[in-house]
Amino acid sequence: MTGMELGPGMQEALKRMEAGEDPDAIEAEMGDLLEGEEPFLMPDIKGGPKGAKRAAPKRDETLYDL
Repeated sequence: MTGMELGPGMQEALKRMEAGEDPDAIEAEMGDLLEGEEPFLMPDIKGGPKGAKRAAPKRDETLYDL
């Protein structure tokens, strides 16, 4: 929904939490892996050159301030 993808380690950790595993046990097992990876990836710049520009956000003209 946000336009971001989760890294593979974060996907695995979330699957395990959704299956009912203890988050502390998951962190103990996967902590080093999760700390070493970028948890959120932007699909439009993944693998692109460093400093690549992101696409401008889309504007929904049907929304307005109250």
